[in-house]
Amino acid sequence: MNRMQAVLTAAAFMLISGLVTAIIPNPIFIRMVEITWLDYFFWIATSLLLIPALSYNCETCAVGGSLGGLVAFSCPICNKILLLWGLAPFLMEYRYYIGALSLLLLAAIIFKNHLKKR
Repeated sequence: MNRMQAVLTAAAFMLISGLVTAIIPNPIFIRMVEITWLDYFFWIATSLLLIPALSYNCETCAVGGSLGGLVAFSCPICNKILLLWGLAPFLMEYRYYIGALSLLLLAAIIFKNHLKKR
């Protein structure tokens, strides 16, 4: 994937995930948990780290990183899949740790691929 495709994909992720998690206010989705500055941080950082991850053709890493980031900034009460699995109470407490781990893994993959291309 070239740089422009990576930027457009990351922008689409940012827009869609922002709407679905109600970080971007909209009439369709309502957030049950108040948005914090950490939600904004993980939303923006995940979107930005997707660009180099996709540019290095590491789509699997990008999907994993974006899912971990999505757990960090999404509303754990509203996430129906997590509710069905009974993970919502767990994620309420640990979602920012999952997001930090996701960002660290994304950054490590990007750094490794950057060194490999040198």
